[in-house]
Amino acid sequence: MPCMRMYQQHSCAAAAGGHAAAPRASLRLHTGSTKPSSCHLASAALASQQGQRAYSTLAPRQHQLQQLVGSALVAAASLSNATAACIQRHSTAVAAAAFVKRQQWATEDGFQPRLLTTHLMQAQQVEQLQQLWQQHQSDFNAVHFSAIMHQLSVLHCAAAAVEQPVQEQQQQWQQQHKQRQHSKPARLRQQQANKAATVTREAAATVADVAAASVAESSNKQYTELEDELLHLVEELSANNSSSSSSSIDSLSSILEPPQPQQTLPPPQQLVRPQQPNTQQWEQLKARQQQQTAQQLAHAVASYALSPGVCEQLDGRAVVMISHALAKVGLQDQQLLSRIVRATGPEGDLLNRLDAQQLCNLIWSVAVCVDAVNGVTAAYMAQDITPGNSSGGSSSRRPSPLQQYELPRAWLGAVSRAFQYKISGYSSAGLTMALWGLCRLRLAPGRWLKAFFEASGSQLGQFSRQELAVVAYALGKMRAEIPAQWLSQYLAASTEGLTQLSSQELSMSLWGLATCGAAPHKAWLMAWFLSSRASMQRASTQDLSLWLYSLALLRLTPSPLWCTSYVEASFAPLTARSTHPQELVNVMWAISCMEWSPPMLYWRGLLDAARSNFGRFNAQDLANCISAATAVDVSSIERPWLAAFLQASEPKLPSFSSLQLAHTIAALAAVDKAHDWAATCIHAAWQEAFVQAAARQLGNRRFKSRALELVVHGLRQVHFSSSPLPQQEFMRRAEALLEHMKRAQQDGQQQQQQQQQPEPGQPAPAAWLPQEEG
Repeated sequence: MPCMRMYQQHSCAAAAGGHAAAPRASLRLHTGSTKPSSCHLASAALASQQGQRAYSTLAPRQHQLQQLVGSALVAAASLSNATAACIQRHSTAVAAAAFVKRQQWATEDGFQPRLLTTHLMQAQQVEQLQQLWQQHQSDFNAVHFSAIMHQLSVLHCAAAAVEQPVQEQQQQWQQQHKQRQHSKPARLRQQQANKAATVTREAAATVADVAAASVAESSNKQYTELEDELLHLVEELSANNSSSSSSSIDSLSSILEPPQPQQTLPPPQQLVRPQQPNTQQWEQLKARQQQQTAQQLAHAVASYALSPGVCEQLDGRAVVMISHALAKVGLQDQQLLSRIVRATGPEGDLLNRLDAQQLCNLIWSVAVCVDAVNGVTAAYMAQDITPGNSSGGSSSRRPSPLQQYELPRAWLGAVSRAFQYKISGYSSAGLTMALWGLCRLRLAPGRWLKAFFEASGSQLGQFSRQELAVVAYALGKMRAEIPAQWLSQYLAASTEGLTQLSSQELSMSLWGLATCGAAPHKAWLMAWFLSSRASMQRASTQDLSLWLYSLALLRLTPSPLWCTSYVEASFAPLTARSTHPQELVNVMWAISCMEWSPPMLYWRGLLDAARSNFGRFNAQDLANCISAATAVDVSSIERPWLAAFLQASEPKLPSFSSLQLAHTIAALAAVDKAHDWAATCIHAAWQEAFVQAAARQLGNRRFKSRALELVVHGLRQVHFSSSPLPQQEFMRRAEALLEHMKRAQQDGQQQQQQQQQPEPGQPAPAAWLPQEEG
């Protein structure tokens, strides 16, 4: 580059000299003299000397530059084989040095036992905490236990947060690589005239990038992408046989073959990129190992701290910190949970000595630990906010472990009393966390909930938008009865912030109010519809499902514009193979409850998606699916769809409840009435399995009068090919039981009327007096 700049300067000087002499020659021509002057000849000679000097300076430098470019291209072939080994050796050396440093960290001369808390809080690796624990376990007190458990929870969360950025980085690199693959051919097609020069320049730049990436220890994805780019450029260089660039290739071949030593560029097929270690997978594996080590050390420290003889020395803050750390790292031992409950139980005075914030942390921590030991995932309460309902909606995805840990009722009562006693000391975040924890503890609504409504009503204006959404969701999980005054205060506080909520927070807010039977006013609904329509393209499948489900619970039908946007946003995710059955069935059930006729293409897409997922449906999903399909458009049900439903539901009929059996047979009766071929689809095996399941429910006295009427009516309406004896016996028993239920109901009504009639000589109650109109 310096030689090129010098050459340009000399060329410009020579050109400037020529232009400067031109006016003088024209002047002499004007005066009649054509002989050049001595000054003109001196300037021309000087310009000629400068040009020759610049050329003599440029030629060696240009030749040297060409040799450097050729050497860079030759070195690029061997660089790909050497970089992986270099990175691996460097990484091994760094890891070994870090390990030695960690081993020597806690035993250096500056360590003092009285500064143990400082060393615990400054630890940056789990191995450091583990070494401190092994060397100074006997010196630990309540403060040390709190410090090490807090630091373990912090390091565990930091390791858990590594996987998500790595996955996002992988997606980002994939998108960038695709863009480069698409843009590269277009760029090369546009530069056919000077293709060889462009390839040479880009190859040299890519060699520098690869070298810089190897020195900087960049990610494996970035290094691989740069190396692929280099290999592509070398292949383009060798495969270019066009006539327009033959001279450039010949000149480049001469560059690649210096006289001493003679080196040739290997053919492209031999430039195979070696297998390199995946840095991202290595980071994930290291993060998982950190999580496991932190979890094991936290369990060991908690077991020792909560053991008899040591637990008596702990204060309330230390116990809360231990339980909070175990909730963060994931508790897997029921005995540790029992020790926490025993240490904070009503026998001692620890609950009364906790302040409001510590009590909130204890409630939340114990709730998370109970879900962990019972097999409930940590994201259950946040993700699975679909209610289980006998009349509609899908059942919960919560797993059912064999042995469930149940908190003692005495402990729950003590916690609720302590919460009620300290209710005035809670902030908005404390109230939200406490309500969330008590909801997860499955604590029945009582005086503590009444105290919450009284204390939080006047503070709802200070709650954040997210806290208001969590409060509504927690109340919905408890099926709480919301007071009218508190509801008006909640709606006034949350209406303005609805437009700034995420799709999940919109789901939590609407579902919580709908489950509690609290209908929002018009202004709140308008703000919710505007916000949901704006975030509809970014909403998850679960959020889209819960939106429609909650609106169905509130008996609301959205506007046509909102429905159109919903159809466009939800069709692709709902009909995808990865869609959860709950989400699909909830949408179908909600549509059947609304006064909305979806587009036929949209509805048929939902039916096809349900057919492909019948094998994943549970009993309630199957019953709700067939009921919704017949309620929306029974004519859209085709023979293959019904056959697939019967085949999937036959082995699951014993798990159907009485109401699910009633809805299923009522829906089949509607299909049989609309289609002549329906009765032939219902084979004898399905009929026998249904009758056996219904007879079992009848023997266990699980049928209510309405459900039993639906079953009897459905069995009469469906034109079965045959009526076996078990079905006839079931019909006789069911009809007799229905008659008995009707007589008992009539007798009860008569007795109630007789009790309400006034005795002779007594005035009638005020309720029987005629009321004035007005």
